[in-house]
Amino acid sequence: LDQAVTLITAEPNSTILLEDDGCYNFQLDVLDPAAPILTVTEVDLSGGGPGPDPEGSVARVYDVDGELIETVEGTGDTAVMVERAEGESLIGRVEVENIGGVGDVAVPSLTWIADEANAPPSTFSVSYTSPEGDYSSVNVVFSGDVNETVACQPLSGDANLGCSASIEVPFGTAAEYSVEVDGVEDASGSLTADETGGTTSSFAFASDNLLHVASPDWPEQIIFFLMTDRYANGDPSNDCIDDVACNKDSNAEYSGGDFQGIIQELEYIKGMGATAIWLTPPVANQWWDPLVNFGGYHGYWQENITETDAHYGTLNDYKLLSDTLHRNDMYLVQDVVVNHTGNFFSYPGGTFNPDDPAENCIRNVNSDPVGATPTQPPLDLNNCLDPAETDEEIYHFTPQILDFNDPVQEKTWALSDLDDLATENQVVRDFLKDSFGYWITEVGVDAFRIDTVKFVEEDFYADWVHSDDLDHPGLTKSAESVGRLDFLDFGEVFEASAPFGTKGEEKIASYLGTDANPLLQANLQFPLYQENLNVIANGQPTSQMRFRLEAFMNPEYFKDPFVTPTFLDNHDVARWLTSGNRDSLKQGLMFLMTIPGIPVIYMGTAQEFTETRQAMFADGFAAQGMDWYDTSTEMYQLIAELTDIRKTTRVLTRGDLTVLSENAQSVGGLTYFRNLADDGTQAMVFMNTADEPILISGVDTGLEPGTRLTLVKSLVAGDNQRIDAEGQIAIELDSRDMLLY
Repeated sequence: LDQAVTLITAEPNSTILLEDDGCYNFQLDVLDPAAPILTVTEVDLSGGGPGPDPEGSVARVYDVDGELIETVEGTGDTAVMVERAEGESLIGRVEVENIGGVGDVAVPSLTWIADEANAPPSTFSVSYTSPEGDYSSVNVVFSGDVNETVACQPLSGDANLGCSASIEVPFGTAAEYSVEVDGVEDASGSLTADETGGTTSSFAFASDNLLHVASPDWPEQIIFFLMTDRYANGDPSNDCIDDVACNKDSNAEYSGGDFQGIIQELEYIKGMGATAIWLTPPVANQWWDPLVNFGGYHGYWQENITETDAHYGTLNDYKLLSDTLHRNDMYLVQDVVVNHTGNFFSYPGGTFNPDDPAENCIRNVNSDPVGATPTQPPLDLNNCLDPAETDEEIYHFTPQILDFNDPVQEKTWALSDLDDLATENQVVRDFLKDSFGYWITEVGVDAFRIDTVKFVEEDFYADWVHSDDLDHPGLTKSAESVGRLDFLDFGEVFEASAPFGTKGEEKIASYLGTDANPLLQANLQFPLYQENLNVIANGQPTSQMRFRLEAFMNPEYFKDPFVTPTFLDNHDVARWLTSGNRDSLKQGLMFLMTIPGIPVIYMGTAQEFTETRQAMFADGFAAQGMDWYDTSTEMYQLIAELTDIRKTTRVLTRGDLTVLSENAQSVGGLTYFRNLADDGTQAMVFMNTADEPILISGVDTGLEPGTRLTLVKSLVAGDNQRIDAEGQIAIELDSRDMLLY
C-alpha cells in the first residue's frame, strides 16, 4: 500500500481493504492451477452502511499500460474482469480519493474470485481463410448452448487474407459452429468452455487455406532472408512476455517482430522481386540464458520443436503467413535446427567424465521460461544428474567444443554450450523426422534451411530426408504426402576456402552425398561468399573469382549449382558495408543475379544497414526510431531491377557458366559467359572491380564474328558491342562498372 509491499497468499474470494486515500499498485500471480479464474473487483464506496457517502469519493482502476479501465463515483459497485491462468500475472493500479473519515463508510477493496460459480465466460475466436472468387458474405453460425450468427471480420483489412469471428461461451457449456460463404456451409467444428474458463482459443481449418501448393522451380526463385524478431512488429502485445529479455535497445534481447508483422510488410519484400521468404526458426525457444546473459530471440535455442514461440504469434498466425505467401505466388522457407537445443545443462571449464555425466555438470535452472527442462518429450530427458535420463541417450552429455578440428568434438560436443542431440540414436532421428515433418504437413512450409549442418554425422541426413519409414517418414515423403514433389532442403556448412583452395567445397560436398546415397539437396555457398568479399569488396585479384566460379560449376563439389543458395551477408557475419563500399555492394548484387544459384537477399541490404541484426521497425534494436521500409532508395530500386531481369532472362537461372577472362595479379576485369543449350540463349557479363577505368581486350568469346551484343544492364555506363573478325572483343569499363549483354 503506497510505498509498502504486502505479500498475501490468497484463498478464493479473498479481499484486501484499501484503508486510505492514495495510489495502490498491485500484482496478482496465479500459482494454483486448480483456481485460475481471477476477477479483480473495486467495490462499494459506501459499503451500504449507515453513514453518508463521502462527498466527491472516486476510485479509478488502471491497467499496466496506464489505460483507465473503470471509474467509480459515490455509491455503487463496479467489476473489472480480467482472465489469467496458472503461471500468469496481472499488474495494475487503483487510485482512490476522499474515502476515509466520514461516518460508518466501508472502504473500497480489491477482490479476486477463484471459484467456478463466478467464472467468466470463455471467449473463442474462429479464424477462417476466405476462398478466392467473388462472394458477398462470410458468417460463422454458432449453435447448441449458444445460438448466434457472427459476421467474419477481415484480418488486416483484406478479406482475402482471412477473417475472424468471436463468441462468448458460458462456463461449462459447448457450442457447434459452421462457416457459411454466401449461405453455403464450407467448414464446421465445435468448442467447449472447459474447467479453466476465461480463456481465448483459436480454431482454424484448412478448407480454403492455401497451405499446400506444388513445389516451385527452385532455380527460378529469389529468397528474402529475415529474422522474425527484427523484421516487422505487427502485434505489440507479444513483444514482452513475463518481463523476460524485453530490452529493445539490446542485441541480446527481443525487439518484438512477429508473423503478423511479416504479413503487414509483405509488399516491401514482394516489390523487391523476392519470390520466397526464409525466416529464422519459429519454434518455442529458451528466452534467456543466465549462464551467458543472452536471449533466444533469434530462434536457434529450441525447447519445443512443434510449438511456435509466443513472441512470434500462434500456430494460426503462422498458417496465415503461409497462406498469404502462397496467395501471392510466394513460398515459405523455414530455418530448422537438428544439432542442438538451448543451453539447459553445462560443464563449466570443459571438464567432464564420459563415464559419469553427473560429474561437474550443472543444470541451468534459472533459464527462462522453462528452467532446465524443455517441455517436449523426449527433449525433457536432459537431467545430467539423473542416470535414468542420461541412459536414454537423447543427448551427448559433453562440454563446449574447444577444438573444431577434432572430429569427435565437432560431432558430439556442445557448439557454444548448446545441448548436443545424440542424432545417431534412432529414437532421436525418428523424433526429428516427426517434429519437422509436422511443419510441412500442418503449416505448408515449402523448404528448410538447416542450421549447423556439419556438427551432425553425415548419414543422419540420409535418414532424416529420405527415409521411407511409414511410421516416421523423412522430409521428402512428408512433403510428397501434401503434393510437394520438390521440397528443397539446403544446409549451412559454415566453411570457407582459402584463395585457390577447396577446403570449404570439400566439406560442403560431404553433406550432399551421391546419386546412390543422397543426403542434402544443397548447401549455402559459403566459399563463394568469402570470395565475394575478397575480390569484389576488398580488391583481391579477380583470378581468385575465376577459380571459385569454376569450383562452383564442378559437380565434384556441387551436385546442382542451380539450386545452391548464394548470398552477400547474413545474420551471422558482418554486413557487406562494414568492409566494402556502396559501389562494391551494387556489383555484388548484380553478380548474384547473373550467376547460377538461388540469390538470397538479407533484410536491411536495400536500406544499406551496417549493423548485422538491426531491426527494420522504429522501436526495434538499433533502428534509430525509424521504420526502414523505404522502397524509393537507390539500392532497393537496383535490387528490384536486377530481380526483374533475372526472372525474365532464363539463361541467368539455367545457363552454364564459363569464365572468359580475369586479372591474375590484381583488381580489374572479370568476364564470364552464360549459355543455355536447350534454346541457344546466351549472355555475357563484364565486371571491373577497380576504382579506375580499365580496358578488357583480346577476350576469345567463341561467338561468330560480327555478333551483336545488346546491352541489358550497366551499373555506370555502357552501350551495344560487336564481336570482331577474330571472334574477340575489346571493351572499356568505367570504375566499378558491370555490364550485362
